[in-house]
Amino acid sequence: KFRVLGLSATPGKDIKDVCEIVKALRISKIEAKLDSDADVKKYTFHKEFEYIVVEPTSEVQIVSSMLEKILDPLLEQLRNRGGLRKFRVANTSISNYNHLE
Repeated sequence: KFRVLGLSATPGKDIKDVCEIVKALRISKIEAKLDSDADVKKYTFHKEFEYIVVEPTSEVQIVSSMLEKILDPLLEQLRNRGGLRKFRVANTSISNYNHLE
């Protein structure tokens, strides 16, 4: 009996996170592919990204602060119950989500 798991990105920010997932899912073999690999290249297309940094307005900063006050206690409950690690609203920006197309 075997399972195949396909991911389009690294499931973690460092090797420790990836190892936790490998252990939890009992993965015995990992095969990594890049956009430039021959068997992947035919399914990809050229992408260009331009990042434009925009300073938040005072209104955006106020709303962000309000959201932080509302969400941080709820996120803390998730962290305490093991459902969430190292996530803080204050350390998050819209740029973290701009590739969810």
